[in-house]
Amino acid sequence: MNSQKTELMGVGFTPRDVSIGDAIIHPSTEIKFLGTIIQSNLKWDSQIALLRNKIRSAAARIRNDGRHFTVSDRRILFHGWVLGPLHCNGLAFLPALNKTDMDLLQRAMNAGVRAVAGLPRYGYAPISETTKKLGLPTASKIKEKIMLQAAWKRFHHQPPTFPDGPITRGRANGNIPHANQKGHYGKTSGSLLIPYWNRLPLSTKLQPDVKKVKRDINTLLSN
Repeated sequence: MNSQKTELMGVGFTPRDVSIGDAIIHPSTEIKFLGTIIQSNLKWDSQIALLRNKIRSAAARIRNDGRHFTVSDRRILFHGWVLGPLHCNGLAFLPALNKTDMDLLQRAMNAGVRAVAGLPRYGYAPISETTKKLGLPTASKIKEKIMLQAAWKRFHHQPPTFPDGPITRGRANGNIPHANQKGHYGKTSGSLLIPYWNRLPLSTKLQPDVKKVKRDINTLLSN
């Protein structure tokens, strides 16, 4: 019987070094896959740190390279350089971020807002009012938009079916019952998308044209 202690694999598990001939392969606690950092503990600290660095770097480029541009031109740079990294693979990590994580991303985005508006890097500034005036989205709005679009893509092909019973307001709107969110089920993509699907108007749920759906979602988020 093997007396060595058996290590159990799981979340946060780090294997030992592997020797192949004269080479030693050291384990890693995270990998980068298609631009997204996946950690062994299933957290997103490294991804958030990477995004914050990219966004702040983009804000500095907008301030320096766009200093002779108009505000409208700097808005275009903001959408490409600041919002681009957030939209890239956003569906992979944004749904799992908590309020603290979203606040960290928003603070980095605020540097881009300051650059677009020509505000000083530091000190008090009416960031919320400036963001609305410039028509720029917040981190939370980006998350909502990505989730609403993903919910439509996930559920519109197969409308939910319900057993016989009274026609409630939720049934009439094509809502999907949201089960208990405790445990692993509450963290799955399908479960996380259900509340966003239920937020969509019935006309949007039944709309087959993706361009019109995106327009409806933009209208919904602007209200």
